[in-house]
Amino acid sequence: MVMPADSALPVPFGWSDAQAIGLVLNWVTALAALKPLGGTRAGEVVRVHAAAGGVGQAAVRLASHYCAQIVATASPSKHHVLHALGAGHVLDSRRPDLADEIARTAGGVDLVLESVGRATFRTSLVVTRPFTGRIVVFGGASGETTVSTHDLAFSHQVQIKGLHIGALATDAPSIYQGLLLELEALVAAGVCPPGTPEVHPLADGPNAAGTTRCRRHPRQTRPRPVALKRDRPGRNRASMSAKAKGGDRLAEPFAALIPEPTSSYVKSSSMRNGWS
Repeated sequence: MVMPADSALPVPFGWSDAQAIGLVLNWVTALAALKPLGGTRAGEVVRVHAAAGGVGQAAVRLASHYCAQIVATASPSKHHVLHALGAGHVLDSRRPDLADEIARTAGGVDLVLESVGRATFRTSLVVTRPFTGRIVVFGGASGETTVSTHDLAFSHQVQIKGLHIGALATDAPSIYQGLLLELEALVAAGVCPPGTPEVHPLADGPNAAGTTRCRRHPRQTRPRPVALKRDRPGRNRASMSAKAKGGDRLAEPFAALIPEPTSSYVKSSSMRNGWS
């Protein structure tokens, strides 16, 4: 795979490949939502949905680093994780009076990081401060939802921004490159730790995905390829990493490889030795 060197990030010293994948997925998404799109400032109230997930935990750490007041939502069994990361207020994501509780706890919200969708979006609209409040949408795990022009003009005068990290890297490369530079500085400062992702054999992929869908634990899940087929005869072997000054570099998270329908390739953004 060929990619621009300035759209890649060096694997930090001492990090494994599985740990480094999170930098170009979780951490860069959280940073983009908080900073260039969300415009968060010290003292502002930031609400993080699905805060025990990969992007959510990264967002809580970063928001705490930037001195924001954090209102995080997650299931009760994961609240201790979020308190340890720096969240000042942690609420049950499934309580029916969530909007009222957020208003009681923090007043209005300046920035909402929205990744859940249908189950939470109306609450996000209700708790966000009129006119100055922002909602950054980067997912919709619970399903699609809608907001009308009438809503925005007469009921919920908020700013809504969409985020897809692959589209950002492609359509706004200068912003993406700035995020990577800031991430390198944050890693060096110890703000972004490597974490402890769970790595499973590729053959166990369905079971690992099921564990993630069931929300049994807050750690990231990574597939590990066991045996990969070579590409078709006569074609060059695809390389999953780009060599650049400073060492091996991670592939972009949005890079797509299209294998043969019957082959057993796996897409990984941090393999160093290509196909084996």
